Amino acid sequence: MTRRTLILLSVLLACENDLDGGPGAVDGGAVSGAGTTTGVVDDDGTDDLDARLDVGGGVTGLTTEGPAGSEEEGGEGGVGEGTEAGDDAADDAGDDAGTTGEPGDMVACLPVQVFAALDEHVHDLAHTADLLTGHTMATEPAGFLLAPGLPTPPAVALDFAEAVTMPCLGEATFPTVCDTGRCLAVHCTGQGGSWLTTNWIEPAIPPAPNQWSFDQVLTTVGWTEGDLVVEFSIATIAVTPEGRDASMLAYGAMNDQGELFVAERYPALSEVGPLELVYSEDDGQFVGTLRVGEVTVAEFDGQGHLAPTGECPGPET
Repeated sequence: MTRRTLILLSVLLACENDLDGGPGAVDGGAVSGAGTTTGVVDDDGTDDLDARLDVGGGVTGLTTEGPAGSEEEGGEGGVGEGTEAGDDAADDAGDDAGTTGEPGDMVACLPVQVFAALDEHVHDLAHTADLLTGHTMATEPAGFLLAPGLPTPPAVALDFAEAVTMPCLGEATFPTVCDTGRCLAVHCTGQGGSWLTTNWIEPAIPPAPNQWSFDQVLTTVGWTEGDLVVEFSIATIAVTPEGRDASMLAYGAMNDQGELFVAERYPALSEVGPLELVYSEDDGQFVGTLRVGEVTVAEFDGQGHLAPTGECPGPET
């Protein structure tokens, strides 16, 4: 079994455990235990970030103050074209994804614009994997903040922790920095040069006409010294422009060659059942499926975009 296969299996097993009721389980169409974006506080008043998003360590009790790094659209610290929510961006992404339609049209058990946003999110993560190549080291803790429909800013493809000027040599937590609607926290785990970063939106993005809204978007990225892999998790509490619950929990990994492995679940995005999007990317070649239950409703085509199979296990088509 190759290292690549082992990485993918570990990601999928971790995701399956959490989606079936383990730490970080998705419950009732939203990420369980999610509270405010500041400190990520549970409903019972406790801070349980470690239990929900366990990637290489943990940071708890996050505060929000200070400026974060800058971003340039489409480059390091930015997100490429197409991450803005809205009709025009969704239509363009829909064309790339191999499907077109008007607002209200359905494809792969989803509104066509939501389907396009999922496809665009896949490519945003692949862009992050490419940017991270060659930067997994003790002196460069980095994070990102990406989710389907999340506008730029606060979305960012790669966010380097400018406050960390020395290698991680012992356990330490650096001051949280915030700017342009997002925050970044960095924690040196004390295991050699290993580190953990957490990005989240601050404040929440309220509902607006034809826009996605977000109560929470939180990503955790972890790197262990000597490893060639960066692991990450994403948790969101979100609503689409159509009013659908787009809350998501994802786990994934990126290696030092820019390869990407991801497993995502959307419990309530489709009216006919939970959606699971599992995929990998290597040098622009995407492999994976979007499923509702046991039914594959979309898979990647030769151009690297999600293409509907024409199947849907319910009334939505």
